[in-house]
Amino acid sequence: MAIDRITVSVIQHRLESIVQEMGEAMLRTAYSQILNSSRDFSTAVFDGQGRLAAQAEHVPIHVGALPWAVASVADFFKGRVAPGDLFLLNDPYHGNNHLPDLTVLLPVFVGGRLVFWSINRAHQHDIGRGQSFRTGQQFRHQFRTDAGSIAEGHGHKRFGHYFAFRDAV
Repeated sequence: MAIDRITVSVIQHRLESIVQEMGEAMLRTAYSQILNSSRDFSTAVFDGQGRLAAQAEHVPIHVGALPWAVASVADFFKGRVAPGDLFLLNDPYHGNNHLPDLTVLLPVFVGGRLVFWSINRAHQHDIGRGQSFRTGQQFRHQFRTDAGSIAEGHGHKRFGHYFAFRDAV
């Protein structure tokens, strides 16, 4: 089925407006000066297969590593991603830029099928002990998640070092 150019343009602009609104929501709700003044965050939407669909014009370096973040979470939780899940990632070995950037990945389902990933990556200034470290010491001095503990309802279920937070509703 071929999609005409007008439909492609409408979908493209709609996705771009979604990620721009995600960024505006970050600016309006952020308490941290790094987020609401320095704007050290990025928003993006990926399709269900982990391909970039739209990104806002925030910090391009954030978005560059997002395909690996989506792949890392999707591969680790293959067959277990469900509506209401929320994943947290900051591990640079699994698609993050550096430890102080936290990436939140929200899978979006339509009719029980994963169709999009809504993603926000933001710098947090107070992760770690605020001191320099030598190579090999980062894991003693920094908070690091490969992706997340899965919370189902009000309880938590742990899958390796991956953390995901499931909606309590």
